[in-house]
Amino acid sequence: AVAKEVAHANEEGKPNALAQAKKAFSQGCLTLIELKKASRQAFCLAEKVESTMEAAKRGAEEKQLSLQNLLYEKAYLLQEIERCRKYETTLAKQIPLVPIEQFHATAPAHLLGDLATLPDGSPA
Repeated sequence: AVAKEVAHANEEGKPNALAQAKKAFSQGCLTLIELKKASRQAFCLAEKVESTMEAAKRGAEEKQLSLQNLLYEKAYLLQEIERCRKYETTLAKQIPLVPIEQFHATAPAHLLGDLATLPDGSPA
């Protein structure tokens, strides 16, 4: 389009047509350089955002994996606790146990004092 204008201006005999063409060409080159600069900046910014997102994603995945490991460990420990509670021996069945009220009534004081410190909060 600029070349046609320069050719038309030369045909009409305008003396400064070549200078105007050079100026338009220079401005076009500067505009192209600015466009390339903006494109490069946008690309660099996109790369930076992508790397930031990848780092955040890795952190979230690590936390998720840690949570899964803890939940698995919790389930395993609860299963072991339940297994231990259900464990019965023939020896335990042979030991005669007295009711808790009778124990509190007849037990020596030093044993009752130890019961006050039980973690399950059993009354002494």
